[in-house]
Amino acid sequence: MSAAFIGYMGLKYTSSNAFISYMSAVIIILQTTFLTRSINSVRLSASEARGEVEYNYSSKFAEGFGYAMSSIFKTWLIVVIAFVITAFSSIIAIQSFCVVGALLATFMLLETMLILGPAIYYDTKRILSNKGDCFTACSCDPESSACCCGKCLVDEHAQKKMAMTDVFIIGKMLPFMLNNWVRLLFIMFYIGISVVGIIGIVNVEQEFEVDWLVKTDSGSLADARDVRNDYFGDRGSIVNMYTYDNDFSNEGNQADLAKFIAKFKSCNNCDKSWLYEDTVFAWYESYIEWMKLGLCLNVADSPVSLTNNNVVPAEYFDSCLLKWIALPEAQLFINDLVFKDGKLDAARFYGRVEYTKQQEDGVKINKDMTNIADDYGPGDSFPYNEDFLFYELYQVFELEIYKFTGCLVAATFVVTLVFAVYPMAAILVTLNVICIILATFATMWALSVELNIVTIFHVFMAGIIGLEFSSHITHVFVSQEGKRR
Repeated sequence: MSAAFIGYMGLKYTSSNAFISYMSAVIIILQTTFLTRSINSVRLSASEARGEVEYNYSSKFAEGFGYAMSSIFKTWLIVVIAFVITAFSSIIAIQSFCVVGALLATFMLLETMLILGPAIYYDTKRILSNKGDCFTACSCDPESSACCCGKCLVDEHAQKKMAMTDVFIIGKMLPFMLNNWVRLLFIMFYIGISVVGIIGIVNVEQEFEVDWLVKTDSGSLADARDVRNDYFGDRGSIVNMYTYDNDFSNEGNQADLAKFIAKFKSCNNCDKSWLYEDTVFAWYESYIEWMKLGLCLNVADSPVSLTNNNVVPAEYFDSCLLKWIALPEAQLFINDLVFKDGKLDAARFYGRVEYTKQQEDGVKINKDMTNIADDYGPGDSFPYNEDFLFYELYQVFELEIYKFTGCLVAATFVVTLVFAVYPMAAILVTLNVICIILATFATMWALSVELNIVTIFHVFMAGIIGLEFSSHITHVFVSQEGKRR
């Protein structure tokens, strides 16, 4: 349903959406199991147990269904709030992931209420009537091994039998967990894993190389990477400076363009001199040198002279440029100029910058080149290098993680406080979600798992699934009667 819906909306489907399937599988298991157990846990009245009155299927189902759905609705609301806010991310993959995630969570809620719920209603009626379990053409004896030897049915006294897992958890695990020393151990574990998680956030490495995403039996990709790193890494990489939305013939803009090229060459105000010396190739400089030779003639067959500002007169700029670019010696720059209706519409020049494997240095190169373009570039000017895509990710990646987890944590506290009423319950759920996210980073750091466009979605899913567990357990707790233990 979600895939079809985003198709109708015209949204782009990215590889990140594949991770939605993991999240949806786990969440739907949690929700359906919680829903089924909530309905099955509704106790019969004494008169119903003795058979004095007829079972009220509707009221029993409504009690269990409403109990579970109120918790499921809370988790849905929290998840959707976090997804919707993070959908405004600057990373397209995260945008798509969050939009699809919000749709998926909504469809799961609707499916659980409108399709699964009615099916469970009739199955509840079957169980309370002590009927056998039928599936299509197959029918089995209620006491057979196919029906868990009767453990999925009520006994002759109409009381629910306990499965072996329930006996172990309730009879063995709970008394152990309620021991004061064990509870203190749990608190120490919370503190310890949170400390390690904070260290993990600080120390987990970010990796944005695409090589590891591609596996090829031929090894050609690995060979190309090795050749690039071992033989050509010290040659640097090309950074193009693009300019468009600019009147290139304007004499003031020409002066700005010349200054722009000079600032690019000197790497003005850069963290360090990233550009290799004498590696900047700018079409405008070669064009001006050609104009100085007086080889472009006006209508009177006289050489066109440069102005006092050493720029081409505006009325001759485009006509002379077309003559120059047609010359054999100017073919080096033919791909750097784009003409529209005989006028220069867009242009670029380029230079070689240091090749770096350090993401921090890459971010600095990107920032320095962008600052030069913003400060001195005429019209709309900007730098581009293929590696800049990864550097841009590096700059915004941590922010996106904090944005999503922050929204999830904030929404968890607010929604839980509103619906659960108890402030301490809201605080504990929120702390538990934070601890789970920190535990994810602790695990990544301990196992040297790098933070990248793949693992960021696992961090998201860890928070969401942790929220599901925490919210359902808290909902059960605050809904019970009796003493706190």
